[in-house]
Amino acid sequence: MRRLLVLLSLAVCLPASALAQSELPNGGYEKAYTIAADAAWLGSGRVLSPAFVRIENGAIAWVRSTPPSAKKSGGLFGMGGSTPSKPIRVQGTLAPGLVDAWSRLLPEREMESRNHPAWLDVLDSLPEDFAGEDLALSGRIAAARQAGIAAAYVSFASGPMQRGQGTAVVFSTNDLPLPAGRVAYEIVGASMHSSSSGASLSAGKIRELFTEAQDWRDSWDEYDEKVEKYDKAVEEYPGKIEEWAKERDDYKAKIDDGITKDDKGKDLKEPKQPKSPKRPRQPRLDPAQKPIFDAIDGRVQVRFEVQTADEIAVVLELTEQFDLDSVLVSARDADLLAAAIADADVPVILACLPEMGEQSAMLSQPQAQYPPRSFTQRYMALTAAGVDVALGSGASDGVQALMLMRAGELIAAGADADGVWASLTSIPARILGLDPALGRIGSGASASMIRFEGDSPFDASAAVRAHKPR
Repeated sequence: MRRLLVLLSLAVCLPASALAQSELPNGGYEKAYTIAADAAWLGSGRVLSPAFVRIENGAIAWVRSTPPSAKKSGGLFGMGGSTPSKPIRVQGTLAPGLVDAWSRLLPEREMESRNHPAWLDVLDSLPEDFAGEDLALSGRIAAARQAGIAAAYVSFASGPMQRGQGTAVVFSTNDLPLPAGRVAYEIVGASMHSSSSGASLSAGKIRELFTEAQDWRDSWDEYDEKVEKYDKAVEEYPGKIEEWAKERDDYKAKIDDGITKDDKGKDLKEPKQPKSPKRPRQPRLDPAQKPIFDAIDGRVQVRFEVQTADEIAVVLELTEQFDLDSVLVSARDADLLAAAIADADVPVILACLPEMGEQSAMLSQPQAQYPPRSFTQRYMALTAAGVDVALGSGASDGVQALMLMRAGELIAAGADADGVWASLTSIPARILGLDPALGRIGSGASASMIRFEGDSPFDASAAVRAHKPR
């Protein structure tokens, strides 16, 4: 059966395929209405058929199998709650919107740039108020929404080892990215660059970054201790001066009286004035170290975009040593260390792009010493070990539609359907610091949904057609 995949978002005219896209108050969603669909995927394998979904201010108010009467609900179906109106009828099954845990959605001016200092924050490049400020980005966001994306991770497309800071976003009515999740600091391994000199160099450089940051952090801890002592010394200094002044006056009085010896027969010595406290020198400020400092202190997440087993092993080591909130991104060889990754409770984000998996050019590099494994094989090995796996597009535009196709491949290979669905929704939402309710349809959940025709959204053989409200 043909499948119709539709991103459903709110429009003023409320066409039959319209649903809210963001639960955020500033997302621009203020209408109240009810959708009547053939069915709804509620999450965890539960399907409600038929389904009536009430949308209020961009969030789901309730989901029911039967519509309450207008009289009983007090105008619940009414626009604004006063005049009853019929539900908006749509054909097909509703499902939660997808969460792209590894997108390349990026402001246009940053697309070609390779100069992304470690302290650079992608939030500083996002348009804030006017969608026309960056038409290219708005177009890419619109394409992502049409592919069913409800939220995504936004970062710099490329850069050096320390790429800067990205963030999770949802989307407004006019396709503006609205920060809604955690800030994450990105570190890119040498194996992700074709010009790399090898995995061992990358692993060593990653370890060096954190070692230097720890030394820098320790220097600041020592500085803070010295400042505390300095402040105490400054507080005590007036008392010492007063005591010294008394001792000096007593000394002068004795000398004037001809007394030159103390009680033990030693020559009297004029008391020395106490030295004024000297403020300690502040450690050198290094903006490149500040993000890692924040990571060590648990203020930001760290996304390690790496490939090789050596790099992954270093990430796990650093995660334990510094108690990092780490995420492995791409991680071609993660399946080889699946048990260790599960023990470290580190999630993995796999890209749905073929070239980032089984067809990767990285496999031709000397450090790729293991036989190539397919995307499906790597996913299955990780999930079997208990690793939380999220799927991401790994691209700026045009690839989000591959996410459901990849999910279909996993289902066909025997992967658990609920687990795969979680990899598209609740798991990436949790990784990005978003509400896990993005992965379900229920009271309080985001009203960002997709609609499909057929038995399953994972039917990769069915034609996919995107829709946006007029």
